[in-house]
Amino acid sequence: MRVELGWISRIGYFTDQVTDLTSPSPTPYRDLIHRWDLVKKDKNAVLSEPVEPIVWWIENTTPRQLRDTIRNAALAWNEAFEAAGFKNALVVKEQPDDADWDAGDIRYNVLRWTSSPNPPFGGYGPSFVNPPAASTRARAHHRFTPVRKHLCAPGVHG
Repeated sequence: MRVELGWISRIGYFTDQVTDLTSPSPTPYRDLIHRWDLVKKDKNAVLSEPVEPIVWWIENTTPRQLRDTIRNAALAWNEAFEAAGFKNALVVKEQPDDADWDAGDIRYNVLRWTSSPNPPFGGYGPSFVNPPAASTRARAHHRFTPVRKHLCAPGVHG
């Protein structure tokens, strides 16, 4: 399903600009906002689990003492999805140490940990979308870099 939304200045989002080749307009461009392709299991329920939840993986290089905090922060988004009618829309798992896939594999949404003496900022996340539907079906990667003056967890070095 294609969803086109007007300019919403109060929230952040990613977009793609597409060219409508069927348009007679001299400027046949459309801005499509990326969205997750969530479908309710029970279409009649006010609150329903999705057919396929959004699954995020915490990269196995993330310091163990921060994984619960990162998981809980990500799962806090479920409150927003509940307001949209989805229960347990987002699931967070840990990449096993013996995983047969790499955290850079675009088939997985990965919360990645990096360490840098001069981090540019706290996190970022490119994503890949299905342009005809503007649906975030391929995966996104978010990187978190510790900023020493703001992160004061014992035993965490970044």
